[in-house]
Amino acid sequence: MKRKALGLAAGICAAILGTAANALAATGNTATDSTGTAQIGSVSASPTAGDDTSTAGGSVTAPLAIGSGGGNDASGSTGTAQVGGGNSSPGSTGTAQVASTKASPSARARAGRQSAGAGATASIGDGSGSNNASRSTGTAQVGGGNGSSGSAGSVQSAGVQATPTANGTTAAGSTSVSKPISVGGTGGNDASSSTGSVQVGGGNSAAGSTGTAQTGPVTAGSTPSSGSPGPTGGGGTSGAASEGTRSLASASSTTQGASAGRVQAVGRSQVAAASRSRLRAAGRPAGTKSAGGVLGTSMTLPFTGAPLGRWLLLGLASILFGVGLRRRGVTAG
Repeated sequence: MKRKALGLAAGICAAILGTAANALAATGNTATDSTGTAQIGSVSASPTAGDDTSTAGGSVTAPLAIGSGGGNDASGSTGTAQVGGGNSSPGSTGTAQVASTKASPSARARAGRQSAGAGATASIGDGSGSNNASRSTGTAQVGGGNGSSGSAGSVQSAGVQATPTANGTTAAGSTSVSKPISVGGTGGNDASSSTGSVQVGGGNSAAGSTGTAQTGPVTAGSTPSSGSPGPTGGGGTSGAASEGTRSLASASSTTQGASAGRVQAVGRSQVAAASRSRLRAAGRPAGTKSAGGVLGTSMTLPFTGAPLGRWLLLGLASILFGVGLRRRGVTAG
């Protein structure tokens, strides 16, 4: 009876192990003669929390994808972790490898007719290459396209791209902004037979080197804010149009002020020219001032324009002549 029980248990265990072995084989992971190895094939998840359809609420999503197929190989290795497929580290020690990774977390909140959201799409690698850390020690590789065969203490990352975004909607309208950022060029990283190498971005080579740090080109672009005016009862006016209207109004005011100044200047010029003409008609040089400091226009008779200075001199001369005759008459008497 005891033998039958043991035989049944052994059969059950064999069936379970056989099913597990088939499942592992289906993923394409290989860890022959390895110690302390963890392998995971392609991963895809899209967790979501909250509700964004109600008038007051919010939601959070975090789609994630690692790898695009293929298997992991850690044959004859010790202390190896591989995620996403396409990773190879036979004969290595202390290796961590992650295939191309893409994540798009986002969050959004809504209150009535107003809403706001933010998110970012980020990726490491494009899934076109695999990680290789054969016969290496203490190696970390992310994104695919990395090679560090026979190396020690190497850290490698494929090209990194990120596009953070923000958007919102209010009674005044809607707007959005984004700023793409990328690190790295084309191709993979090579740190074969190197010691203490750090490579980020792809297209880096440090074969046979010691203590090397490399990064691909860094670019940061920007997408201008876009928006639409909210309802204003009459069509609304965007901020740019308002600025343009104010600028035109300012220019119009300036033009009107300059025109008024020119009119005043022309009026003064005409008055001065008329004054000079009257002075010349009176036989007096232009610009001559009277004893009171007033221009010669005051030395002419009104309406007729006849010179007053001559008659004034003649009157003074007559007075003096009369006074002289009187004194003579008194003296003779």
